Amino acid sequence: MLRRRQQVAVLVAPWAFVVVFSAIWLGVLVPRALAGPPMVVLIGVLAGCALVTFWLAAVTFSRDVLGDRWPQPSAAPAPPTVGPHGHGGLR
Repeated sequence: MLRRRQQVAVLVAPWAFVVVFSAIWLGVLVPRALAGPPMVVLIGVLAGCALVTFWLAAVTFSRDVLGDRWPQPSAAPAPPTVGPHGHGGLR
C-alpha cells in the first residue's frame, strides 16, 4: 500500500507527459494541420489518436494507484523452465 505522498509522486509522471504532449499537439501540430497539406493533416490526426490513448492510459493508471491496486513484488521469482535438451524450451 502506497502512502498518499508516494501516490502523488507516482501519478506526476504520466500526467506531466500528457500535459506536455497536449501542449505540443495543440501548439505545433494543430495549427499546421489546419493550413497544411494532407500528409500534415494525417500526422496531426495520428498524433491526436496517440494523445487520446495516452490520456486513457493515464486515467486507468491513476484509478489503479488511487484504488490501491498497485502491484506487490512477489516473494521470489519463478525459476526458469528448462526443456528436455537443456535449453529454455524456446526452439
